Amino acid sequence: MLNRVGIGLFFVLLTMACSNLPGRVDLASLDCCSNLDTLLVVVETPAGKTVFNQYDPESKRFEESRKELDFLGSPGNWCLLPGTTKDAARQEAFAPLSMLVLGDALAPGTQLRVKPLATLLVERNGRSTYFLVGVPIDGRGIQARSFRELSIEYDPVRRMLENWLLNYRGLAKDRLIGWKEEGFSKDLIKRHMVE
Repeated sequence: MLNRVGIGLFFVLLTMACSNLPGRVDLASLDCCSNLDTLLVVVETPAGKTVFNQYDPESKRFEESRKELDFLGSPGNWCLLPGTTKDAARQEAFAPLSMLVLGDALAPGTQLRVKPLATLLVERNGRSTYFLVGVPIDGRGIQARSFRELSIEYDPVRRMLENWLLNYRGLAKDRLIGWKEEGFSKDLIKRHMVE
């Protein structure tokens, strides 16, 4: 009996050692956007954290940044969209777009499919910037499947997100421009895809 337990434990440990370690992923080998209705994203920073992670393309790991928020933890998982770049003109492979995915906290490196719901536009330091917002397609978390549903059935959630995103860097540092629906979000992602 003990021998079977020992052999079983050995195989469990061997499987864990050979598998991709949590938080380790090759973003360059993934593509988020073959279907803009259900995007593949990779969790960078779990919901509830006050310290954001950063992806290191050399080690393929997520590392904590040194800066801690003096604010409430993140209201969702900050996820990266592989195959996109923040600067569409420069086409940098390791500066992907990010999306706030509403749902339970997930470990860095977790891959999941999400539906884009909306984009919040804000003015920061005289320039406009944006926050993509989505939900897991597996149905965990809020059940909104469009910006309209988010605005009507989950309006308190939308307002909480707006307040958090406008103030997590400090009170009144950013100014609200407005919300855009999922079609705008998909177009934005399409414009930032790496060719």
